[in-house]
This record gives sequence, structure tokens and C-alpha cells, in this order.
Amino acid sequence: MAGLRPYLIEGETRGKVLIVCLVLSLVAASFLNGIIFPLLQALAHLIGLSEIYQSFLLFGLFGTASYTCMVSIAWKVFDHFLWKQRVINQLINIPNLKGVWKGTGYSSYEGNNKQIEYSMELRISQTFTKMECHAVFENSDSYGNSYSVSCCNFQQQSCLLSFAYGNGAGSISLKVDSWEESHFGYNIIQVVGDSMSGRYFTNRSPQTKGYFELKKQS
Repeated sequence: MAGLRPYLIEGETRGKVLIVCLVLSLVAASFLNGIIFPLLQALAHLIGLSEIYQSFLLFGLFGTASYTCMVSIAWKVFDHFLWKQRVINQLINIPNLKGVWKGTGYSSYEGNNKQIEYSMELRISQTFTKMECHAVFENSDSYGNSYSVSCCNFQQQSCLLSFAYGNGAGSISLKVDSWEESHFGYNIIQVVGDSMSGRYFTNRSPQTKGYFELKKQS
């Protein structure tokens, strides 16, 4: 089943970001403890719920809940939004590949130094921690898994994206040893700015390989 999956990145970037989120959450929780909660206590006293409020304080429910909530919110906001902002993206050095990439692919399927040329579209969904690559062809679709992003360079807006994939061609995939046969494969893609150049190989019999060139659509 297709869906966003965790992807590997070089270094300890995610661990450092998590520590920052924890610290910021602690600061925000301290703000709640120092300002918001006294107001809640006054409100509880006003409406006659002081004993219940004190019971919550006795078990530390407010403090624990506020900190847990802040950590969750901070992580979600960073994971889905903040990491893509240029200033932060430059610091964490993880490229934003999200979008639609279109272009042409070439396969060695026919053999004898001949190639099959085909149009393709690569749709990438991405957060700070997860990714999905969905390739669309004329007669089939493929979904990636086991993603890896490496060799990142923010100044050149470049990286190396690698992932395994499974291609399903629906009912026509029953044509064994044909171009439409379902198969598995692996992509190695060099990304520079709004351009991709990729190489791949498959488990077809005989094994096929090829390359593709894509441009990111505005």
C-alpha cells in the first residue's frame, strides 16, 4: 500500500532537530506554568472547582500534559512546515524535493543496442521525516520504498536520491516477459536544482536497465 515512508539521511540532523524541539517545548511549557495555569487556577476558584484543580496539580497532570502537548506540536510543525523554509533548510541541509517532475526515460528492454523511449512523471511527497515517490507511465504505476537522501549540497541545490520500487501494470501485467510485465527495480537519481538525471535496473528476465531525465514543474 502506498504512503509516506521514513527515509535515511546522512549525519545526525534529525537527532539535533529533536533536541531543539524538546528545548523549545520546555520553554513554552514553562510559559504555560508561569502565566496560563495561574489564570486557570483563579478561574477554577471563581467557579468553585478549586479542589478538582488542586487534584490535577497534585498528580502533575497539567505540567506533564502541557509539555507533552508542546513537544508534539513543535515536532509536527517542524516536520510538515518549518523544515522547508529557506533559512532552516540551509541549516539542516536536506533538499525539498516535493513536487511533480516530468520528462523522458530510456530502457534497454529491446536489447541489441536498441532502446525504448517513454514519457514519465515522478510525483514526490515529502516531510522532514518521510517521503513518497510515485512514478506514472502510460500503462503502469510504480511506488518507491526504502528511500535514501545523501550527498546533499545546499549551495548547489543538489543531492543523491535512491530508492527501490515496485511497478504494477494492472491486468496487462499478465503478459510475462513483455514490456508490460510487473517488476521490481532500483533508482539512483542525481538532483541538481530543478533537474533530475536517474539510472535504474530491474529484476526483469533478462534484466533491463535504463536512465531518465526529468524537470520539476512549477
